[in-house]
Amino acid sequence: MNLFFKQDTIALVYDFDGTLSPQPMQEYTVLPELGEDPAQFWDECTDEARKHNADPMLTYMRLLQEKMESQDTHLDRDELRRLASGIEYFPGVLSWFDRVNQHVAEKSCGEVRLEHYIISAGLKEILAGVEIR
Repeated sequence: MNLFFKQDTIALVYDFDGTLSPQPMQEYTVLPELGEDPAQFWDECTDEARKHNADPMLTYMRLLQEKMESQDTHLDRDELRRLASGIEYFPGVLSWFDRVNQHVAEKSCGEVRLEHYIISAGLKEILAGVEIR
């Protein structure tokens, strides 16, 4: 049995809202498109979830869909990707990925590779349009 284990890949996993960006992605994208005040929207989501003992993430998605339908607003995948260009990031985020990749490559003499993953309860279509890769 080989007792030597070579670790040549490291996965870094990031949450999006509040980690890479100061506010939830919806506050830069769909909520302004709908003319919604973010604080009021999130309060409504919280109240609805509590009232119905529902999952907060599913509640926000349902309310978002209902608001879009009531305003006859259609945001397709391309539009959601385009709206992602308005997302603000914490200082240094846009250069972070290249910097940490370079650091690990130098320290490991190219033996270790980083993989970056973003997890989020946000919308996949918005994440597809963010500046970071």
